[in-house]
Amino acid sequence: MGNQIPKPLVTEVREISRTEGYDDGLRNVVVRNVTVEKVVQFDIQKLGGECVRYPSSYVVCYLLKKYGLSRVIDVTFGEGRFYKLCRSFIELLVAADPVRRNWVVSPDEFYQYNVFYLLSKLRSGDVRIVKALDVVVIDPPKWSEGVSYRKREMYNFLIGSPKLIIEYGAKVASLLGVRNLLVHYRDLVEISGYVPKHVVEFKWFARYLNTKNKNISLYIIYEKGG
Repeated sequence: MGNQIPKPLVTEVREISRTEGYDDGLRNVVVRNVTVEKVVQFDIQKLGGECVRYPSSYVVCYLLKKYGLSRVIDVTFGEGRFYKLCRSFIELLVAADPVRRNWVVSPDEFYQYNVFYLLSKLRSGDVRIVKALDVVVIDPPKWSEGVSYRKREMYNFLIGSPKLIIEYGAKVASLLGVRNLLVHYRDLVEISGYVPKHVVEFKWFARYLNTKNKNISLYIIYEKGG
C-alpha cells in the first residue's frame, strides 16, 4: 500500500449527532458528531496479497493515513500486525507490551512493560520519550463477550481489564501531550479528555472464536477535547 491512503471499502457512511445514541446492538453512548463507516473483513481480503492475512491492518492504516498520524505509540503492541500494510508510512513506531513476541513489524523503540507500568515509568522519568507523537494506539485483549481463546485470557490476566487498559492508555497520551487515540474495542466508550471523531465498524469472521457480540468490533479515532 505504500504511503497511499487505501480505499475505505465502506458499505455505509453516516453521522451521529450530539443528541443521538450510538446503538447497533452494542451499547448506547451519546456523542458529538462522529463519522461512522462500515466494512466487512471479506471485502478487504478480496484485494488479495497481504490484505488476506492482515485485514485489521488495512483498517488501522486507513485511519492513520486519513488523519496524517505517522508518529505512533502502541501500548498493547503484540506482534505489530496493525502496521503490516503501512510500515513505510510510519515515521516513528514506539511499542510497549509485557511480552516480547516474534514481531510481524519491528518497532523503532520497544518497552517491555504493560500500560500501567509504562505510565509509572514515564511519570518517574525512568522512561523518556522526547520525540513528538501523533497518536496512542490501544487494543485491549479479551474484550469480546463469550470469546473462548486461551491466549487472550492469559494475556488479559497479565495486563488488566480492557476498560482499565483504555483508561491508562489515555493517561499515557495526556502525559505525553498526544492529541489522538486509536482504540480497537467492542464499544464506543467515554474517555476522559478525549472525544470520538471517526468510527469504523469492522465485521469480522473467525472460525476458532465463539462470540456473542455479532462479530463487530470498532476502530475509533478520538481527539483531545471535551
